[in-house]
Amino acid sequence: MLSEEEITAEEELKERLHEEIIKRMPFVTLNFIALLIFAFIYWFVFPLFVFLEGIMLINQITALELLQLFTIVMMSIMGYRMLFDFFVILDAWSDFFISKLPGVRSEEKDSLRRVPKDIIYIFIVFLAYLAIEPFILSVPVFGNLIFLVLPYITLAIVLIFIYDTAKSIYFSLDIRIKSFWFRKITSSSKEEKGKEI
Repeated sequence: MLSEEEITAEEELKERLHEEIIKRMPFVTLNFIALLIFAFIYWFVFPLFVFLEGIMLINQITALELLQLFTIVMMSIMGYRMLFDFFVILDAWSDFFISKLPGVRSEEKDSLRRVPKDIIYIFIVFLAYLAIEPFILSVPVFGNLIFLVLPYITLAIVLIFIYDTAKSIYFSLDIRIKSFWFRKITSSSKEEKGKEI
């Protein structure tokens, strides 16, 4: 049975989640739609304007590449705004979900909250790499070097997030396992003392 304080805390978390969804979900939806529109333009409309590849601008960059770069910047802005509001909702949901888990201690909460974020960041890194990769060779002087190095940088960033996720899960499991064995040993020693008496 939950105590009165725990029920009150759970109700507050539920109310906060409800408020954040009402407040931020419209912005998440609008930015997501804008992101889809720019993505549609990038992947399906720009290939129709092949003639723009013949128009050279500054530093060996074509008119089509400049438009694609502008679209990526706009997608990044929309994506950032969407993720900012989405992560606020995700934090509220994580707090509410963690409160439902039995025996979760306060030191575990921050670690568990990072897990869903890290998973999303991994997808963002992959998408960013796919978006940037076509333009790398257009970079003057260092384009070839960046093209060779970028996959390894992307992999390193992904591995950092995977490590952080694994560390957070391990930290939570470590606390639970130690707590389990501590309770077992304590109860066993109490039983032995009771038998001796």
